[in-house]
Amino acid sequence: MAHQSPMISIPKKTTEEVDWTTPIRNLIAQSYGESPENYAAECALLQRCRQDAVRGAGSDITARDLLYKYFGQLELLELRFSEIRLITQTSIAYEKASVLFQIAVTHSAIAASQSRSDPEG
Repeated sequence: MAHQSPMISIPKKTTEEVDWTTPIRNLIAQSYGESPENYAAECALLQRCRQDAVRGAGSDITARDLLYKYFGQLELLELRFSEIRLITQTSIAYEKASVLFQIAVTHSAIAASQSRSDPEG
């Protein structure tokens, strides 16, 4: 069997804690004229989804699935709140780009851990 070079994976980026709850609650009050308290549970779920995706998982299939789930939530959030347009750490576009990078990192780690001597790998 021929010698195979080792596979390398892209290192993960770290992130700071980002509070999505406050900007979303402000937009609910300003744009829709509703009480943000009516959506406190949904805002908390989004925040938890982010924590699970960027902090709670490693570099495996579970991590990939959590990142995809969070990215999907960001897509839906962007449809509802297109007003969040500035490219800052609390912008949806910046957050989506960061999640896509983390998805690529996770895929590279999964690929690097596969056996290349196996026809299925």
